[in-house]
Amino acid sequence: MRDRYQLGAQIVSSVSCGWITRWISAKRTGNALQVAEAVQAMTAVAGSRVLRQMDSSGAYPTVVREFAGAMAHGGNVVGPYAIGDQTVEDSYRSSLGCAQ
Repeated sequence: MRDRYQLGAQIVSSVSCGWITRWISAKRTGNALQVAEAVQAMTAVAGSRVLRQMDSSGAYPTVVREFAGAMAHGGNVVGPYAIGDQTVEDSYRSSLGCAQ
């Protein structure tokens, strides 16, 4: 690991990718409780201390927050780093560095 920012991005990516994967699965099966749990968890990630510390060093925190917001509001990613009309499902892996 080169620096704290990269370490933070790696950790946040791992956590975020897991919660987004759960959210997608819960949406597909119609499990509203698990959808809500994933949204709540991503809201916590979006407000986390590690992302606040990373804010001044790069855009990754903003991207994570865009995905958390998209999960809470219908699944379309909007914000300064969204390209066109992206869905969480179609873009989270490449945008957040999730394993394929």
